[in-house]
Amino acid sequence: MSVFGKSEEVYDLYEKNVRKEFEWVSDDTFESARKKILKSFLNRDSIYYTGYFQERYEERAKKNLLRMIDK
Repeated sequence: MSVFGKSEEVYDLYEKNVRKEFEWVSDDTFESARKKILKSFLNRDSIYYTGYFQERYEERAKKNLLRMIDK
């Protein structure tokens, strides 16, 4: 899950690869399910459970997740 908090370029590549892994799923179904999954992370009090990851990745992770949800 640390990938959520990486640079936009790294995260975008991750998302591209996730889509490739599920290429057999229709676009509508994939997008709907993916948004639901990403929103579930944002609905937590914190995406990460440890202070180490919260300090290093939380802010960027929220931005990346919101960006993908808005796409």
